[in-house]
Amino acid sequence: MELTNKEIKKTRKQHKCEWCAVNIDKYSPAYYRSYTMGNEFNYGYMHLECYNAMLTIDERYFEWTPGDFIRGSIEGA
Repeated sequence: MELTNKEIKKTRKQHKCEWCAVNIDKYSPAYYRSYTMGNEFNYGYMHLECYNAMLTIDERYFEWTPGDFIRGSIEGA
């Protein structure tokens, strides 16, 4: 995975968090990132606390899908 952009944005519409799959409300601060995986461009939004939880996991376990974790935690859902 190659990160191409990351920033905290105020959302203009509702999004699903990439980490916990819980909705991020419209006009809420969220962590936005865009990246390439292979030849595919991807992007997504996360709650700020979910992004911080993601930073704490061991890179060996870095493959996950939305909804695998509880909001703001590294505990499995």
